[in-house]
Order: sequence, then structure tokens, then C-alpha cells
Amino acid sequence: MNWIDIKDREPILGQIVLSYSKEDGVIQTKYTTFQKGSIGYKQSRPEKWFEYITRQNFAMRHKATHWMPIINVPA
Repeated sequence: MNWIDIKDREPILGQIVLSYSKEDGVIQTKYTTFQKGSIGYKQSRPEKWFEYITRQNFAMRHKATHWMPIINVPA
């Protein structure tokens, strides 16, 4: 599987993927946006981003340039 440039194609919203940035390297993330009812959604902010949860249980944005689907391989 090859890395996909975010400029070429975006993941499906809610999809869990591996994402890459030069600053942070490879991280498992969720491709997300503001959910209906949230302040950002009410402000019509269409922004999408890669999000991951830290060990301290904080949601962080990952400024990825490339991504790759996670494929479950049977044991």
C-alpha cells in the first residue's frame, strides 16, 4: 500500500488511518470535522483534519501531508 497525498484524495470522514507529517512522523488518526451541534459546525466551519488522542487523553490535530488506510489482516 502506498501513501496517498492529501491533495490528491481525502479519507472518508470518520475513517481511521495512518497519517504522516514531517514534524510528527506516522500516527494512527481519525479523519474528522466538526459534528452537527458543535460550535464549529454552527459557525459553518467546513474544516477537516486528522485527530489523535494522546496518552493524557487530549484530542490533538495532526497536520498530515499523506495518509494510508489501515488494513486488518486476519491472524
